[in-house]
Amino acid sequence: MFFRILAIIFSIIGIGVIVFGQMEWKEKAFVDAERPMVEASDGAEVTTQKNVETSASLNSLTKEELSERTSLLPEEVQKAFLNAFEGNQSVSLLVLGSDAMGDSTNGVAQSIKAKLQGVYGTQFLQVDTFTYDGSSFNFVEDEDGLESIGQAYDLVLYEPFTFNDNGVVEVSQNHEHTEEVMGHFEALNKDTKFILHPPQPMHEATIYPTQVEDLKVFAEEKSIPYIDVWKVWPDYDTDELTDYLDSEGNVNPDGIELWSNEVVHYFTND
Repeated sequence: MFFRILAIIFSIIGIGVIVFGQMEWKEKAFVDAERPMVEASDGAEVTTQKNVETSASLNSLTKEELSERTSLLPEEVQKAFLNAFEGNQSVSLLVLGSDAMGDSTNGVAQSIKAKLQGVYGTQFLQVDTFTYDGSSFNFVEDEDGLESIGQAYDLVLYEPFTFNDNGVVEVSQNHEHTEEVMGHFEALNKDTKFILHPPQPMHEATIYPTQVEDLKVFAEEKSIPYIDVWKVWPDYDTDELTDYLDSEGNVNPDGIELWSNEVVHYFTND
């Protein structure tokens, strides 16, 4: 009789442990359900709490800071940055143009890349550069030019070969080539956004400044965002401009800084 009573008592205790354990598991499952899982950049799974406005895995800026940084950009580009932030995604940018912006190791393109990633981080803003030694005609026709770029981008910052095309390619053709470049990337990603910016001024030039002005008008007519970098350059008719150019009219280190800083200001409001 005594052992029978003990058996009943242990059975009751066992049932209680099981029930309590089941309740505890359900509570834990409920709490974990409140923490949505996200995939980190290295493939590991991490947890983040609801309504957290920052996503430190990709961007150390807060949402408010990002809004302030992107405030000079076109509205649709601002939205692209904010949507990427809220979705814990990255923004891909291609800095594209002629060798007036330098090469793969040095120059305006590399300076822009380094400065932008210094603000937004290398994971949130993924930047590639592509510069081509030749005219816009060569670029769109050469298999090692435009056609060699098969990657889609969220944003393309394009210098449309105006300096290299001077005296070689008609202005109207240059604009046609610009539209061809845009079409190439829009075929890869219909939501790709474009921003144009002109190359450096030419000292004491006469025709070239009108070509750059025509580019600005073309951008306005086609509703393509345009960074008017020339407003920070010294007047092309003054000798002061030569402080920023080498003997061949290419940008020297001071010219690289002047040009890239104005572009970065547009992108970062800094």
